[in-house]
Amino acid sequence: MLYPIPYLVLYILLGIMTILVHQHKDDPYYRHNMYMAGMTCCLIFFGLRGFVFHDWMNYYPAFENITFYDLQHYDIRGGQEIGWVAFQILCKSIFDNYHFMIFVHSGICLALLYRFLSHYTENVLLGLLIYLMFDGFILSINLLRNCLSLMIFLNALPYLYRKRLLEYIGLCLLASCFHFSALGFIPFYFILRRKTSKWVFLSLYLIGLVIYLLNIPIFLPIIKHLGFGGDFIENKIEAYTDISIQIKLNIGLLERILTGFLIFCYYDKLNEMNEENRIIINAFIVYILAVFLISEFSEISKRISILFIFCYWIIWPYIIKCFYYSNNRLLFITFIAIYGMLKISAPIVNQPVCEYDNILLGGIKSYPERKSIFERTFVQNE
Repeated sequence: MLYPIPYLVLYILLGIMTILVHQHKDDPYYRHNMYMAGMTCCLIFFGLRGFVFHDWMNYYPAFENITFYDLQHYDIRGGQEIGWVAFQILCKSIFDNYHFMIFVHSGICLALLYRFLSHYTENVLLGLLIYLMFDGFILSINLLRNCLSLMIFLNALPYLYRKRLLEYIGLCLLASCFHFSALGFIPFYFILRRKTSKWVFLSLYLIGLVIYLLNIPIFLPIIKHLGFGGDFIENKIEAYTDISIQIKLNIGLLERILTGFLIFCYYDKLNEMNEENRIIINAFIVYILAVFLISEFSEISKRISILFIFCYWIIWPYIIKCFYYSNNRLLFITFIAIYGMLKISAPIVNQPVCEYDNILLGGIKSYPERKSIFERTFVQNE
């Protein structure tokens, strides 16, 4: 189907801009203008979209029904964080339109993302391109609260490196006002900034990979041994055993093996290029362990790993710089281009609910129309 085409167009457009920035890397004025053009394209794409993907099914009715009463009588059991409640009310008080809130949300998230990327990368558009490859579309379109929370946290990382605990915790707490998962970042103050050797990195990586490939369940047997869950856990373990016979080799696994291998090979060089890279490398280890060790809880694994997916946005541009031979750089860049198009064309954006529309392109499908498409795609097929 044609559903992935708009997403690929944005990806290819940013790819062209990335090349142009590289060709004019000594011209700061040109580079800045291209950065602004790229961010504007993303703002138009994400900020003026219609009811795309799935989560608007929850966000739109919540926005329509929210009032000051919800803030004055806030109940944490309501499922929405207080910061998100306040943000919706503020947007609604300015202009009572769901799409206005989406535009404001996209603008804030992109500004925070730009601030983060400009701190760690020489070519912001390359980081933005890799962002789209690794869950950028999901974060920007489907996970509104998670995205805003994550972007706030990312701007706390420089404080982590400079050992400014209060500022770091303050931003984590602010991020948790939009998604409670950000509270989990606080203990990582003592983990992400630790200096480790390449052999510790390799050991942790191989342990996770072996456990994943051999389908060794870690947490379910522990829970079973402790006697929690009863028949539910028994059934879960049996289901896990059935799943374990499935082939786990796929392009995503091969990419993680390649990335881990390259980080190990250039471990010292990556740290020499930028001392803050140790934070990014440690984040990659957390990401890998979340993917490998908690794979038996697929949804939890996805939720945790997406919090640390940002490591790719930074580490891949640095890996490109590590290659001594230009041909190796070209091969890796070609791999990024092809792999990105494959990921973006994957089933995740190849469904009717992902059909893209934009306010600037002659209007968007209404909520009832999109709801009908959603129900035909999922509810009626169950």
